[in-house]
Amino acid sequence: MHKNKFPSLIRLSIALIFFLFLYTCASVPIGFGVVLQKDIKVYSKPTLKSEIAFSLDQSSPYDVLAADLQDKDSVSKLLWFKIHQKDKVGFISKEEESIKNNVLNFLPVTGDKFGLVTATQLLLRETPSTGGKILGRLATRDIVELIEEHSKKVTIDEMQGTWAKIKTKDGKIGFAFTAYLMRGVSPDVLSKTETIELRQTGWAILKKDPSKIFTFSKGKLIPSSEIPYELKKDAEVYFTNKLVTTQGKVYFYISGEKAPNEYDYDHSDDETKIVYSGYLPSDILKTYSTHSKLYLSNHQPSLNRNFLETIDKALDGNADLATVRETEHFFGKKKVYHVEVDRKSIYVDDEYPHTRNLLILKEGNSYTNLHVGIGNIEFTDLDGDGIDEVMVTETSGRSGDISQILYQFNGYGFNSLLAFSGYNGECGHITYSGSSIFRNSTNCSKESKEKIKIFEYVLKKGKLVPVR
Repeated sequence: MHKNKFPSLIRLSIALIFFLFLYTCASVPIGFGVVLQKDIKVYSKPTLKSEIAFSLDQSSPYDVLAADLQDKDSVSKLLWFKIHQKDKVGFISKEEESIKNNVLNFLPVTGDKFGLVTATQLLLRETPSTGGKILGRLATRDIVELIEEHSKKVTIDEMQGTWAKIKTKDGKIGFAFTAYLMRGVSPDVLSKTETIELRQTGWAILKKDPSKIFTFSKGKLIPSSEIPYELKKDAEVYFTNKLVTTQGKVYFYISGEKAPNEYDYDHSDDETKIVYSGYLPSDILKTYSTHSKLYLSNHQPSLNRNFLETIDKALDGNADLATVRETEHFFGKKKVYHVEVDRKSIYVDDEYPHTRNLLILKEGNSYTNLHVGIGNIEFTDLDGDGIDEVMVTETSGRSGDISQILYQFNGYGFNSLLAFSGYNGECGHITYSGSSIFRNSTNCSKESKEKIKIFEYVLKKGKLVPVR
């Protein structure tokens, strides 16, 4: 009887060791996560149908125990992270927008694990955000080790990259934005790179008159003391490229061109369009990702800064804030601005910039963009209730096609009352007289009249009433 006792104990010990091994592996972190907003829910199982186990504590990072776990209950096959925070274990969804925007999961770097700084200065931060405490400043061509990285790309100052946890050559650990790191397999490989040419666009203002302008050929910068008269102190220039030399100096390629001639279909005069071009050293330039940031940093605008930033955001950073023309319109107690603003041109002599029309709602000290377009905007009180209706008309170039929408303010935005898209100039366009709104057919051919629906409405108490 006792002969079988020890083999049984041995088998039991092996099983216990095996299960302990599995438990340990399941509990060893493969990465970590950072919470950027409160009340992020953690589920008890990797499915949205499970119960909420707990909420993430914003003040503490958490461990990532497993990644890309399949959700068998989801038709869309959501992927999940298994996490651990303060003795609690649960799951967060990788695909949920709220999670994507407010939680960053960092996993070990599997590709090139070293980076060479290509910025004139790269900030090392305590947390992975532009508001994180600054721990240090990395110089051009400094080499760092990437430890863990967030997979989701973000755009900061028009540059796209990720946040990574890095270690500097003097042992400091923090977070950096990887758009300004050139990746490599080893410090030796990166240190041997010669002059690096990178694509980067933006605007710059000259801090002083340049003494030289450079061309770049066969890996060398060639200086010239013949400086175009346009390049003086306080001049605003557009740049498209950046050079990082072996000595750690940075140069930006600036260029100025004449606006293209709309009748020059074969571009035969391309060579005569160049006003100036070449590389200038970064130490005589103040660079900005967009012209609006340059404008707001170097001028004292008469308009509210939040208002101008709302305008610029509506135009994706391409607004020429020096050209803003605004008029106020009241809808009861609400104020809406009609704004006309030009898109900033990269040409030095653009006499016909593209103008945009915006409608911006003001509530307290905040502003909300309600509409952006290229057409005409008219404010008219059609039903005599003291509150304007808004007609937005967009045209499509030489074709003469027209798009019209008649809007009514609802207290928070605009509802569409009536819409029309047409053709052949003004044939069939919406017009109004008094409270009557009808489709104009006076310029229509017989064939066009047959294709459009003629109508007439009267606007009464905010509602369209057909005229029979």
